[in-house]
Amino acid sequence: MKLLSLACVILLIGCSCRYSELLPDASEQPRWFLSSAPVPRGAFLVVHGLNQRPSAMEALCRFLNALGFHAYRLTLSGHDRFSDETFPASQWREDVARGAEEVQKRFPALPLSMLGYSLGGLLTVDALDHDPNLSPQQLVLVAPALSLRTVVLAAKVLQLLPATSFRTANFAPPGYRRFSGTPLFWYSNTADIYDETRTLAHPQRLAAIPALVLISPDDELVSAPGVGEWIDENGLSARWKLELVGPQPADPGLHRHLIVDEASVGRDEWRRMQQMIGEFLKGP
Repeated sequence: MKLLSLACVILLIGCSCRYSELLPDASEQPRWFLSSAPVPRGAFLVVHGLNQRPSAMEALCRFLNALGFHAYRLTLSGHDRFSDETFPASQWREDVARGAEEVQKRFPALPLSMLGYSLGGLLTVDALDHDPNLSPQQLVLVAPALSLRTVVLAAKVLQLLPATSFRTANFAPPGYRRFSGTPLFWYSNTADIYDETRTLAHPQRLAAIPALVLISPDDELVSAPGVGEWIDENGLSARWKLELVGPQPADPGLHRHLIVDEASVGRDEWRRMQQMIGEFLKGP
């Protein structure tokens, strides 16, 4: 009954927040960030979060450049332009596969690596579990949506409803959110992918890839202990390392789930986060 009530509230909010305007933005299209290193170490596919500006991943892309990696920042379906068209969850998986193909096509001699934030982390895991041809050298997952908190899981009720582009209000800061409303079917798509990744179909694929997982213990959406349990339950702990990040954002109103740049994490913790990524990417 509580879930049904929540669904009704979401639908009412969504109806009231439905858009009529278009929000084209060239800065949110897929983009390459090329390293100036004389001998690049590899190339990263970078995947953003749900209703997040793809451009909000720029700080991480620039940091990867400084480490000697090229970076291709993906734009997931629905985030390139405003649209009322619905699509299945599998389309996001295909986006990731095409992004990896783009990286390997441009730099076939360089090893592929992948970085995903929030939904992007979940999609990265999902794509690897489904595609045997996708075999990155290493993974960096930032606040990956691999173990959602109970209040977030309530949105799974939307899986029972027909796909709809009605939108709920998004209260993330304008500099980070793509649209001020999130289509309801984006949530149900996320829930579909989340369900598929509870128990991996091919855990050996991911167990073979070194991974660094960064997450705040105070993350409002993702459970850090839950992610640790998910790693253990899927037999990934040998090569997957979970590290906690304690964000001290410049704006105290920013969510602790948002750990993608210095403004959202704070100067000292951003430097520490960069150090952890840099040490991980050095390899054994």
